[in-house]
Amino acid sequence: MQFSLYASLLLLSSLISIALAGYALNRIHEKVMRSFVYLMAGVFCWSFSYFLESGSTSVISKLFWSVISVIDLVVPVFFLFFVLQFTRSSDRIPPVMFYSLIIIPCISFFISATFPFHGLVWPEIYLIHSFFAGFSLYYMHGAWYWVEIIYSIMLYFAAVWLLLQSAIRSPPAYAVQMWLVFVSSLFPFVASLLYAFAAPVFRGIDITPFSFILTGF
Repeated sequence: MQFSLYASLLLLSSLISIALAGYALNRIHEKVMRSFVYLMAGVFCWSFSYFLESGSTSVISKLFWSVISVIDLVVPVFFLFFVLQFTRSSDRIPPVMFYSLIIIPCISFFISATFPFHGLVWPEIYLIHSFFAGFSLYYMHGAWYWVEIIYSIMLYFAAVWLLLQSAIRSPPAYAVQMWLVFVSSLFPFVASLLYAFAAPVFRGIDITPFSFILTGF
């Protein structure tokens, strides 16, 4: 098991997200808090699988946890679900349509689990070393990766747009809260863009799980 600054931050992100989910369980009967629990549980699974990947010392273990971490694709879905509940806009999407948003994450998990046979997500993988993350895997991205990125960004954009519209239309008594939630929602949106289009700068390090902790607070 290797420890690095990146692994430590991922562990901290995991602990904070599960603590926030536990706190929200006290009001699980409320729809918005229930959706927040789903979101934080998703962030926990994302952060903790990243932590286990970062801490692994063998390439096989790192690849295994990389495949498991693909469950991170459900987080944008849960984020949109939370925003729909928070802005009281859930009636805009029929339940069947919302559940269909899980199809792409399920397909991605299957494709990632079988990546050696087709290279649609990770055609090439390199072992690199950095001060921040120690020994880590750097993934070259295939065609399906960009499907995942576009899908995630579309969900983030839809959620941010809903929050912006609600913030603009909110009465003064709720406007401050709405604007705070809107600004905090920009963190995961920007972080996902940085990981997608500036991966060489960050040497493959994904900071998106940390950004959701800022949103949760």
